[in-house]
Amino acid sequence: MVRIIGIRWQSLAAILAAIYAVMGVIMFFYFEVGNDQSFTVPVGFLMPLLNFSVNLHFPRMEQITFEVLLCLGSLIGYAVSGWITGAVAGLVFNFTAPRFGGIDAKWLLTKEPNSQEDPPQQSLEDRTAKHSEE
Repeated sequence: MVRIIGIRWQSLAAILAAIYAVMGVIMFFYFEVGNDQSFTVPVGFLMPLLNFSVNLHFPRMEQITFEVLLCLGSLIGYAVSGWITGAVAGLVFNFTAPRFGGIDAKWLLTKEPNSQEDPPQQSLEDRTAKHSEE
């Protein structure tokens, strides 16, 4: 049985940075449509039930220059938070997974690298069984 006991934390950090950046822009537009008097941009480690961040509060202003800067600041602040969160989550997983046996990779889908055609995806367990028969 194949088990996942480590991941590339840099990849996870980059993916979460992109997701959080999109969330930052969405939150900015939500702020613009709403009637809140201030906008908060968190920078730090953000996950459900865990929040270790510095919150930057910006008052509502009707100047277009400020609004553009606030949108960029929201995008950057959330992206940095996503990267930090992904890095911490990946490193914690890499530290704890080998100690607890990892995660079963039975349902992990893989694709053969450098193949001429795109073969149907198969589980890692099927690929391992195929290679062990050869």
